[in-house]
Amino acid sequence: MTSSAEIIEKLRLKLPLAVTLHDPLSGGPFTVTRDNVLALLVVDTDNIVLELQTTAVLYGEMARVHAAAKARLDETDLHLRRWKAQRAQELRSAREKQTTTDAKGVEKPAKPPTGDEVKEHYRTHRDYETMYAAQHHAAMLYALSEDLKRAFELKARALRDLAAIDFGHTRAESNVDRLVEMSSESEQRAHALMAEAGEALHGNKPRRRARPVQEKKA
Repeated sequence: MTSSAEIIEKLRLKLPLAVTLHDPLSGGPFTVTRDNVLALLVVDTDNIVLELQTTAVLYGEMARVHAAAKARLDETDLHLRRWKAQRAQELRSAREKQTTTDAKGVEKPAKPPTGDEVKEHYRTHRDYETMYAAQHHAAMLYALSEDLKRAFELKARALRDLAAIDFGHTRAESNVDRLVEMSSESEQRAHALMAEAGEALHGNKPRRRARPVQEKKA
């Protein structure tokens, strides 16, 4: 059977993970560092019991990362919306100070900016790429952590099926061995009983006595 190390080497599985997030419960920072997350998803069929014990822990760790990544995504979304709102307000305030002159030469306040004008204003701002990059990175981290958590869940299901097959096979082999043992014991007892019965029959069998010959009367 192919080992987990051989599978990793053959498929060239490599996904390092190094991220610092805020714990969703305590709020404090925590760091997760894994040289190769994908290697943790490969089932080591030679150590099913150990895999059963560690997979639940790894799932819990990834669930923590997933929750923290969701909190970061919500935070960056909020910051980006606030930043866009500030840029929109800047444009509206500047437009309110402007005036236009119609065909008759009458000066009027400038029209408020349209939605497209607002988008153009904040998209051309010098900080737009930085703000958008932070939100985009948070979204990718959240999506990745969600998929990894799902992957550990799939591994747990596979382990459950493998364990049922492995333990069932072990129990079946044990039962077969016990049946063979019981059959051998029964056969030995049967031979012993047959031997005892034979000896008893041979020892208690009455011997025939010779009858005296009677003389015939003349």
